[in-house]
Amino acid sequence: MSKPWLGLRTRIVAIALVPSISLVTLGGVGTAYLVYRARDAKDFQNALSAGSGPTAAILAAVERERMASMWSLAGEPPDQTALPGARAQVDSATVAVMKMVDDFHKLPGYSLPAETPNSNAQTAATKAALDKLRMAIDAQMIPPTDTDAAFTQMLGSMTVALQVMAKVAPTGSIALDLGGALVTLQALEGLTRSGGWAAVALDGPGLTPEQATIYRNLVGSYHSTLQELATGDPKSETVKRAQAMLADPALQRISALEDYIIRPPEPAKPGGAVPAAPMTLNAYRGDVEKLAMDMLQLWTLQQKQAADEAIALTDHQNANAEKAVGLAFGASVLVFLVSLYLADRLARRLKRLRSETIALADERLPDLLGRLGAGEQIDPTEIEAGHLDFGSDEIGSVAAAFNQAFNAAVKGAVTEARTREGVQAVFLNLAHRSQLVVHRQLEILDEAEARQEDPQLLEMLFRLDHLATRERRNAENLTILGGGRPGRQWRRPVPLVELVRSAVGETLDYAQVRTGRMPQLFVVGAVVTDLVHLLAELVDNATAFSPPDSRVDVNANVVGRGLVIEISDQGVGMEPEDRERRNELLRNPPPIGVASLTADSRLGLFVVAQLGSQHGISVRLTESDYGGIKAIVLIPTSLVVSEAADADHLRDRTAIGRPELDRAPAHAAEPAALPIITAEIVTGATETESTVAVAPPAPISYPEPTPAPQQAPIAEPASFQQPTSYPQQAPFAEPDPYPSQPQFRPQAPLRESYEAPATPGPVDVPGRPPLPRRRRQASISPELTHRPADGPAVQRPRSADQARDLMSAIENGTRQGRRAVPDETVTTTAHRFRAQEQEGSGDF
Repeated sequence: MSKPWLGLRTRIVAIALVPSISLVTLGGVGTAYLVYRARDAKDFQNALSAGSGPTAAILAAVERERMASMWSLAGEPPDQTALPGARAQVDSATVAVMKMVDDFHKLPGYSLPAETPNSNAQTAATKAALDKLRMAIDAQMIPPTDTDAAFTQMLGSMTVALQVMAKVAPTGSIALDLGGALVTLQALEGLTRSGGWAAVALDGPGLTPEQATIYRNLVGSYHSTLQELATGDPKSETVKRAQAMLADPALQRISALEDYIIRPPEPAKPGGAVPAAPMTLNAYRGDVEKLAMDMLQLWTLQQKQAADEAIALTDHQNANAEKAVGLAFGASVLVFLVSLYLADRLARRLKRLRSETIALADERLPDLLGRLGAGEQIDPTEIEAGHLDFGSDEIGSVAAAFNQAFNAAVKGAVTEARTREGVQAVFLNLAHRSQLVVHRQLEILDEAEARQEDPQLLEMLFRLDHLATRERRNAENLTILGGGRPGRQWRRPVPLVELVRSAVGETLDYAQVRTGRMPQLFVVGAVVTDLVHLLAELVDNATAFSPPDSRVDVNANVVGRGLVIEISDQGVGMEPEDRERRNELLRNPPPIGVASLTADSRLGLFVVAQLGSQHGISVRLTESDYGGIKAIVLIPTSLVVSEAADADHLRDRTAIGRPELDRAPAHAAEPAALPIITAEIVTGATETESTVAVAPPAPISYPEPTPAPQQAPIAEPASFQQPTSYPQQAPFAEPDPYPSQPQFRPQAPLRESYEAPATPGPVDVPGRPPLPRRRRQASISPELTHRPADGPAVQRPRSADQARDLMSAIENGTRQGRRAVPDETVTTTAHRFRAQEQEGSGDF
């Protein structure tokens, strides 16, 4: 099932964005269209403004050259400056006009006929044809009709370009203005062409009937055009100028001469001379040029009016585009703001529902769970008072569902609290029963060890004593998992070396453990029991997952944050993922319950995590140098002291040598003391191996601990002096569900009360001969009792071979002295006992 990746508020806003985006899109499309039209109008205006000047120049130049050429062909005395000057103006204007035509081709919707020059090749062809025409005119080798047609064709291409401009005009009004300009251009062409034919008619051979028809059409065309331009709005500048040209005297004189040519007067007498023309040709030329210039200015005015209208259209369309954008954006923003307001209102209600639900889950529910865990009864009305109230709409329905979930969670919490109380009660009950049995078992073993002198039986008793000690630790595991605390407690600091020794002694295969150098520090008494338990679990795990003939190293160092104890084995190790999970459990121990215990049957890990979290002791597992596991225990500075004026001492759980050689007979009530580990585990000592043989563990009956005896010479073993009475107290307070067993009720926390022993010495046991006492130099030869006379010491030089043999002997002797050779039967039996045990305690 797919999960929504957008929030409710975002989805509501997205719904509102659909019409907003639609409006913006439509507005954008309309705006783009208007902007496109405005840009076309701007381009048209630019092309029109840029082409007006070149067009006017070439029109004036071509009309002037045509008149001059027609007059030259008519026999008029040539003007040395008029014709060359007109030709030069035409050449310069042609280049500008060709560029203007290319610009016309780039306009949207532009389409010119194929005969319109629009390239350099066509421009060159037009120039070559014009040069050829001029050469024919100069040589008087072309008739006036062909000359007029050639110039008319040249101007016709310009007229076609202007017609196309009118067709692609952005608006009809601009097209009408350009159409009026074309009409003015036609009138100008009719005036200049008629001026050329007038010279042919007056100074030339006269007009043929065909030429006379052309002349009459030209004169009538430009006159009717002027009349048309003069009609219209009197306020129009075009109309005013057309009326001014019609009223110009020059036009009147030109009209009189035109009438004279079209309808020549009859002679006054038959055969007489024809009356003279009303004006000379030079005067006529001047009037024609003046009137042609007025018409050209009128055409330029019309072009300018069209360009101005295009500019106005551009501005108008830009303004419309801005309005369209503004309206579309405003409507979109309005719709978006309304939707955002509704979405925010809904989101605020949902946020309030979320905050109140979180408060219900994070504050009220934990409070109720805590009170239920404390055994307090919860009033149902109090539960109903915390329900969420959000009305009867859809959000109210969600709140009601949360209320039902809260009620179910409270009911489940009540059930879980009762179950957890039952589980803890079972753990404590089992632990107390086991402790009671183990306590009694250790008492019996101590008594048996004190009475027994058979080495083989003592060896067996020592192994049973050690297993009972480990069973006591398993019982303490249940106590810790059940939320209780072990009965063994210390008030004063304990030396670190004795603490580590005690932890090693509580493990099954302590013979594999090698302890390194230990700093001369003391651990505060409040954490001694838990720290011994923690280290014993770690050492037991290291030996359980290591080969039988490998060793486990225990080292301690002082660091900046306290004391570090490292337990490194050479076992099978762990996978990185598994090790990381174990480290996470050690950092954040879960609450002890049925679910957590059944998920992982290795209870030792839970015990270590619980003990570490109680005292702020950090435990981390990493890979050792041998591929196994290295457990790093960081004890904070607050739990370690460097000096202790009055310190407690722990009973040592291991001894060196064979018990039949090292154990002295003792009284039944006072077991003989065991020699402690021969390795000196103090600061400055070299790394030594705890080579231990099977030895009787200390009797544990929950009395106060007595300081461990100091190491004594082998020939004079020391003994522990047990207190004459053990203030024993019941280990648990719950009534025993089994009526066949005695019930105990605790009066005070269980303590082990040991008193410092007196000066160690031989113990006389009734019914047995006293132990022999060794006296110094008692068996020495009489000759050796006298001290030799003082004399100069003579030192004989040693050879290189003697020095080498001496050093080898010293090295071999020290190595043998550090190595323990336990009894083969004992080691095999211990290994067999370890292989047969299937307990979870101490196994990670």
